Amino acid sequence: MRVLLTYGWCRTAYVAAESLARAGWEVYVCDFTPLSMTRVSRFVRGFDFVPHPFKEPEQYVTELAAIAKRRQIDVLLPVHEDSLPIQTYRDRLPENLIIACPSRNDLLRVMDKYEIIKIAESAKVAVPKTLTPAVFPK
Repeated sequence: MRVLLTYGWCRTAYVAAESLARAGWEVYVCDFTPLSMTRVSRFVRGFDFVPHPFKEPEQYVTELAAIAKRRQIDVLLPVHEDSLPIQTYRDRLPENLIIACPSRNDLLRVMDKYEIIKIAESAKVAVPKTLTPAVFPK
């Protein structure tokens, strides 16, 4: 199977690339910067430049779709918060492409750090006392 990892400069992508390649996956990586360390990994079969996911989210996902088709990618694995534009414009990606990340609504919920604290507290997980800027005394 072929997998495309996003955000190749991130150490998470580097570790994922190695782990997936050792498990027998054919790994490809993309990023908006040539400084991507995963780009030069011996575990990666190919690298593609893409638009910046936060400055040009629609173009980013459109380019991911083109890469997925060209390289016959089976699984798209976002390794950073670029998963949000991917899920926002998911309809631009090939139908048969597996996108290994939560839904857009779940992403919005867990990307809010204070929301994570509230979820943890409701599950009786010990968390540090946390305040939001709105509740700081004047």
